[in-house]
Amino acid sequence: MELFSLQKTFFELTQDQKRIVALEQRVQFLINRVEELEKENALLKKELSYYRTKRTSSNSSVPPSQDPYRLKRTESLREQSGLKPGGQFGHVGSCLEMVLEPTEIVEHHPHYCQCCGKELSNEVSEFIGKRQVIDIPPIKPIVREDRIYGKRCSCGHITESAPNFIKGKNAWAWVFQTPKATYIHSDTSRSKAVINQLFPQGFSETILVHDCWASYFGVQAKGHQICTAHLLRELKYLSKLYPQQKWSKDFTSLLGQALELKKNMTYVDYLQPVKKRTNIEKQLELLLQQTINPKYQKLVVFKERIIRYRNYLFSFLYNQHVPPDNNASERAARTFKVKQKVSGLFRSTEGAEAFAIIRSVIDTSIKNAQNVMETLAIIPMLYKAE
Repeated sequence: MELFSLQKTFFELTQDQKRIVALEQRVQFLINRVEELEKENALLKKELSYYRTKRTSSNSSVPPSQDPYRLKRTESLREQSGLKPGGQFGHVGSCLEMVLEPTEIVEHHPHYCQCCGKELSNEVSEFIGKRQVIDIPPIKPIVREDRIYGKRCSCGHITESAPNFIKGKNAWAWVFQTPKATYIHSDTSRSKAVINQLFPQGFSETILVHDCWASYFGVQAKGHQICTAHLLRELKYLSKLYPQQKWSKDFTSLLGQALELKKNMTYVDYLQPVKKRTNIEKQLELLLQQTINPKYQKLVVFKERIIRYRNYLFSFLYNQHVPPDNNASERAARTFKVKQKVSGLFRSTEGAEAFAIIRSVIDTSIKNAQNVMETLAIIPMLYKAE
């Protein structure tokens, strides 16, 4: 029994030694791994320090529009359709149409065969086709030199004269348009006085569709329609600014229901009660009765504005000819932004007004399916006749 006990004890000691050796190896492996991770951690901290201080418009040349975590005030409302970009199958294309009476006709006859080189001067020509090239006549620049003078007052101050430039001052492109006509006016003011000057009799038989600028509500009109596209963009911004609340999302859904209803309404629907329209009005009232947490300050201001102009929110559901947005006017004003992108600004008030007149004529011509080049050519003739 004693011999067996000694053998067992020796066996247990041998197993303990093996476990100790294995543990020592494991500890050494973990020590080496910790050292590797410490080196890697130090390297990652060094790289992270570069990204920790973000490049913004305040500390680099990054434009403000690319500042990180910056919520966009406006964002496209267009959703992906799942279709490939470009014209879809069955889409009727359009191209520059030929003029019926060209200014000049040049005939081109071949004089030799491109295959064997035989002279073809005495052969009869066959008409194959025609092409037209629209060219703009040479433009002769007019160079005007503005010479600035100053006069010293008895008080010692020198007053300088200045040419009539728009640069340095804001100006607005006022757009008044219908499905058949466009009128654009350039002005340094955005007050209702501009509208009263252009249209002193107001719009007693017209519903104005606009972006809720306060000046428009002071103009005499039959009614108003707040642009839903502007509202949806603003609601999208508010939803991102205050993701904890759902009021803005509910209001967005309500506008979506109204726009969908507009697409499916017939002429008769505008003359009688419509259940879906009534439900939309009830949902609106419930939304406006809800209390919004004061910490969502911008959303509270938005709701107060909707309450104030509540009667002008769904005018498009009661009148067949009233659109739900003023996108057509935005498109007409877009040419001014393109001009600004190219030239930076207008050099004079006269230049801005001339550009507004030309764009008014072009847009009106397009709406009435008229040839733009011919329409523009008529204008000098009319002025000359006067």
